[in-house]
Amino acid sequence: MPDTKVYWSNVKSRTAEIMGIAIRLEDGSLLGAENGREMSQAQFKAALAAAEPIIGYSLKTPDGGKEGRLVAMQPTEMAKALLAQRFRLATEQEIERYKKEYAAAEKRAREEARRSQIKLAVSQQRVEVEEDAEPSARAKK
Repeated sequence: MPDTKVYWSNVKSRTAEIMGIAIRLEDGSLLGAENGREMSQAQFKAALAAAEPIIGYSLKTPDGGKEGRLVAMQPTEMAKALLAQRFRLATEQEIERYKKEYAAAEKRAREEARRSQIKLAVSQQRVEVEEDAEPSARAKK
């Protein structure tokens, strides 16, 4: 079984590197990007909480992982995927493609939601009309 402390140190180091920062540890050593903005571990935790997702490109893996999917992940999750060699960081062109595909999918979802709302409104109007028609139909009998 791998040493958990070493594993998490590697994840933390890779995460900082991805984010372009360097973490100053209590012993004075640095983890992460060599020329990155230096921050304490507390600042790093705060930066992680506010971090934008990072886009990665999936790699073919022996356990059936498929190559070619673009996926957005939080920095720590991306670091784990990079260390496991399941992903690589996406190139600028791949990031642009991901953003365009995401925007198109979001637009389709909004349009579908709008159509569903229109259908629901029409259905509700039909029910209201039928309910209003019921008493008068009874009065005629």
